[in-house]
Amino acid sequence: MKVFQTVLSMAVVVLLGALGYYFMASHSIDRTVGEQGARIEQVTQRTAKQEQAIVEQSKTLDSTRREVTDQKLQVDEHRKRIETLEKNLEETEAGLKKASEALEVVRGAAADNTQKIGSLESEVGALREEQTKLRKELGEARRQRAQLDADLERRLLELEKRAGVPPPPQP
Repeated sequence: MKVFQTVLSMAVVVLLGALGYYFMASHSIDRTVGEQGARIEQVTQRTAKQEQAIVEQSKTLDSTRREVTDQKLQVDEHRKRIETLEKNLEETEAGLKKASEALEVVRGAAADNTQKIGSLESEVGALREEQTKLRKELGEARRQRAQLDADLERRLLELEKRAGVPPPPQP
């Protein structure tokens, strides 16, 4: 009977040891799984915040791109206007030169034709006034273009800074 009690006692001890090991192992796994779940939740929250920040930056980037596109359109319009003014200036200068030449021919050939000379002189004066006006407009258009170019460059640099793009190397 003692053998039976010893075997039974050993069986109970082995069973208790197995149960203790099981509870320790399962508690360790549950704790590890819980910690991993908490870490996953933290990463998920950070990811959501970063995704939200990316969406906001994307909206800002789209807005800035539209502004830059508008600025480029304005710059193109100013370039066209400058080209038109330069062409008009060239035509006016050519007309002025022709009028001046014609005036000299008329002065030398017909001293008695003062009415024609007066008309040509007023035309030359008007052309000179127009030339002065066109030069002023051309200067103003060039100044506006330079301002637009500077503003566009500043906005592009701000956009690059916001986007995290390193600045281009200085020449």
